[in-house]
Amino acid sequence: MFERGGFDALFAAAEQHRVPIFAWFPGRAHLLEPALEKFPNLQLILDHCGVSRSEGEHAAQLDRVFALARYPNLALKWCHAPSQLSREAYPFHDVIPHLRRALEAFGVQRVMWASDHTQSKVHHSWPRRCTTCSTRTS
Repeated sequence: MFERGGFDALFAAAEQHRVPIFAWFPGRAHLLEPALEKFPNLQLILDHCGVSRSEGEHAAQLDRVFALARYPNLALKWCHAPSQLSREAYPFHDVIPHLRRALEAFGVQRVMWASDHTQSKVHHSWPRRCTTCSTRTS
């Protein structure tokens, strides 16, 4: 439905009324390209880093996401990166290069941070996360 323009009326109304649209296209971010072109004044936000949980495909998926940064009406919601991208244990150092690339591609104004602890608690506890944050800011 999406690929055949099934959401065009919604996108047109959102563009007209300046309502941003969050889109989750795990591993298929490239499908947003026609909408990005057709609705240049519609703010689209690609959710969940734009990747799926498919092992081994993250680099190619991220390359496609970062290629879409050329559209100024697209922002990236950087959430669930540890569960989507990391192969390491907490504190997920292997995700940092991906975040740097996202910031280089989109700029700091178009990357949104999301920390959904309900999803990340499988990796680490809230007290552990708070302890880590406070030691880094001291």
